[in-house]
Formats: sequence, structure tokens, C-alpha cells
Amino acid sequence: MGSDDARQVRCMMRDRAARAIAIVFAWAVCGSVWAQGVFELERIKPADSQNALMQMAGRRVHAAAADSSGLVDLPSSVSDRVAQLTVLVAGREAPFLVDFGEEATRLFADTNADGRLADEQPIALQTMDRTAGRVARSSGAAVETHAIAYRTLTIRAPGRSRGAMVTLGVDGWVQGRTQVFLSFYPGALMSGVVTLNGTAQTVALIDKNLDGRYDGFMKGPAAGLRLDCDAMGIDLDGNGHYGASRTGAEIFELGRLLRLGDEYYDIRPARDGATLTLKRAAPKMGTLDVGCPDLELTLQSAMGTAVLSSNGGTWRLPVGTYEIRGFALRLTGPDGVAWAVQGNGTQGGALSRFEIRRGRTTRITAGPPLTLAAQTTARGDAISINVDIVGRAGEHYRADVSRDGMTQPAPAFVVIDNSGAELVSGAFAYG
Repeated sequence: MGSDDARQVRCMMRDRAARAIAIVFAWAVCGSVWAQGVFELERIKPADSQNALMQMAGRRVHAAAADSSGLVDLPSSVSDRVAQLTVLVAGREAPFLVDFGEEATRLFADTNADGRLADEQPIALQTMDRTAGRVARSSGAAVETHAIAYRTLTIRAPGRSRGAMVTLGVDGWVQGRTQVFLSFYPGALMSGVVTLNGTAQTVALIDKNLDGRYDGFMKGPAAGLRLDCDAMGIDLDGNGHYGASRTGAEIFELGRLLRLGDEYYDIRPARDGATLTLKRAAPKMGTLDVGCPDLELTLQSAMGTAVLSSNGGTWRLPVGTYEIRGFALRLTGPDGVAWAVQGNGTQGGALSRFEIRRGRTTRITAGPPLTLAAQTTARGDAISINVDIVGRAGEHYRADVSRDGMTQPAPAFVVIDNSGAELVSGAFAYG
């Protein structure tokens, strides 16, 4: 795309006041109708890693340097200081090696997927000069720290995908000859344009699982960072960026269904990502009722990722098993002040995992009234006090409350004895 790279890259978070339902089922919501058909995509290699598409698919690894004399399977040209690390590629840990040479920092990758590095050639890593490096502290001593410039390399995918070629992007930083922090990304993406009510919209496919293919669907909900499937981006608002807003997400893991307006489509990317096929679908549906119109949910299933808001707290969803990935309670007081508390999928209570069945309503009452409790833990002479905010479904909200988008100071506390006399007072701290 050249100068059009800005259309595919940077993440912009936009806060919209619209209250419309926002559902993304590998999906993204818009109020217009897409024509079904086959869309052609082209291969794009971003110039750096500073875009939302690559960041959501990144793997970040850290390794400390060691004396190379006691290590095996090393290329003969390495120096006395090296760092061994592995990166998840196509579902398997692929070996890498960083060589902290006196003159240059080099990377060795298992490019032929044979599980060995002794037969590999070095890949130069360009670091910032000393005047640009920042100083870090390690064991009390000042250590020069330098950024590693972004570059790409090509390796063969291991495991069942062996034979497929994978383009990786890598950048990071090194700390003297002691530590390295690297980030690995898909080094290329497939991008194309579709027409939405006469308006050109950019879409992209990301080889998130790094298996050399673009058709890796989610097999079901999973906790934590997903690296077992591919991903997709849709520039819904046409601003030239892939990001997110209150009314929809523009980047999501690849699911089986795409919802556009009131219509559902089967989504079928080609194995090589050269085409994206949309075909009208009629999934079996059920209903989720959380009994709270002010609750926003981010859910995940084999169908994709669903971002739900408004609509009275009731939504029609395709049949399947769902897990919560995040939630937020947003309330506006009589004075117009907007308050919000948020939680994540690790403490979703009854919303953590549930079923949507055909023609039936799944009722999970959540949200206010909220219960505020203090949990204390004693360790010797020290006592820790944690504030716990719990909703009706047993979902736990973080204590960092926001007011008109600004996080409020942590609450204060007073500890009293049985007679009501103050023993100690202070303020909580986030973290």
C-alpha cells in the first residue's frame, strides 16, 4: 500500500456515545448490508510493528545471556555470550538464539524446522547507537540499553504445518551483553477492499498462529491470550486505522460467522489468504438475558468474539458455548456524570462460561446492586486489606472506578476497634 499503510496499521481507541448494540462475531457491527461474494486480498509487509493488527498477534520473550562454552547445538561462529529462547510458532516452540558479539548482536533462527541451530546462518540485528540508547540499572550497575530495529525473516513452520513458509517480524531491545527482550509478530498480512453501500472499506487477515496460513478458526472459547487461531480486521469507520470503539471492535480472532447489520455470513478465507468469501448464513439462535441494561460484555465462542452493549441487557446469539473475556458496568447519574467499573474474564462468576441453546433464554442476572467487601490477610505484623466489588452473578469488578473517563483516586479507609476508637487510617493503592 505504500503511503496507504496508515489505513491498515495504528490502533485508535474512539469513545462514542452511541447506545446501539455492538456485536462482533469474528464479526463487526455496522448498520449496512454487505453483498455476499468473493473478495481478493493482496500481501502487505508493514514497515514496522507499530500497528494494532501486529501487536495483538505478538509474542514477547525475554532471555538472559549465558556462557556459550557449556551449551550444545550452537553455530560455530557464536561469541562467548549467547541467550537461548523459544517462540510459539504453529503451535510448537521453535528455537532461537541471540549472540551478544562484541561488534554486533545477531539472531539465529531454525529456518528449516529441523529443531537445530548449529546449521543456521546469522541474521544481523540493527541496534540504536550509544547516544540513542537509554541507561537501565541491573544489580546496582548502569547498563547501556539499546533498541533493536524492526526487521523481517522467513522460516519454515514446524509440526503439522511443516513445509509452509512463515514471515516473522522481530524487534525489541538488548541490555548490555546480559539480557535480550524480543517481540515476534506476523511479518505480513493480507489486505483488500470491499464495498459497503458504495463506500470502500479495508479488511485484513493476520496469520496470528504463525503457521503460514490464514484460515485458522477458533475452535471454542479459551482463557488468556489466544495464539491458536488467525485474526481479522475491518476498518468499519473508514478512518484508515484498525482499532476499537464503544460501538464495535475492528480487530478480532477469526470465527465462523460474521454479523453485518441484521445479517449473518459464513466467512471463508482462502488458505493462502488471497481471497475472502462471504456467504449468507442462518445460524440457530438463542437469547442471553443478564437483567441489566447498563452492562457491557465481551464474549467468545467458536463462532467468534461478541461485544454486547445496551439493548436492555438482552441479546440474540448463535447457539454455542460462551466464555466471558471482559465486562464493564456504565451508569450515568442525574447530574450527567458517567461512572464505570470493569472486570475481566478470570472473575466472571456465573458469566464465566455458559450455554446458549436454540429457542431458549439463558438468564444470568448480573450487575447492581453491587456488594462491597474488604478482605484482610495477615502476614506477621503486616495486614493487607483488599477491596472486593461483586455483582449479582458473582462477577468481580476492579476497584479503580472511573468518572467521566478518568480513574478516581483510590478510596481511603479507617480501622477501628470494638469500641469505635480509630486504630489506623490511610488510603488504598491500585495494583
